[in-house]
Amino acid sequence: MDPDTIRDRPETPDIDLGRVGAVPVEEIQRGVRAADLCSDHIRFVAEDGSSSLRLKAQGDVDDTELTIGPDNHEVISDGEADSMLSLSYLQDLIGSMDGMVGVRCDEELPVEFNWSRADSAVESEVLIAPRING
Repeated sequence: MDPDTIRDRPETPDIDLGRVGAVPVEEIQRGVRAADLCSDHIRFVAEDGSSSLRLKAQGDVDDTELTIGPDNHEVISDGEADSMLSLSYLQDLIGSMDGMVGVRCDEELPVEFNWSRADSAVESEVLIAPRING
């Protein structure tokens, strides 16, 4: 492989995302599957002082909400969050996630997901821009 064809790691913008937590990938998958039944977007919502993270979707005729409580969600840094993401981006992404997934989010800002695979030999970090309209 020609070393000149290898791209440098893209620069991640320095965004202060206030809510930081760790969630089992299975919980994110459950929320995405439920949201897919009624909508084309999903919202990551948390209130300041709450130990829960809610994954919400609202469609024309139905809506769904999955609350990930303190038994399945570790809050590392508290703060309010409400970011809407395109479901299609997240559906493509969750297949590569494994174990506990770090989730950083805030009010109408991108959501950052980070996880590792193969006994931490591979570490991934993805920043998904929020969807502007519902």
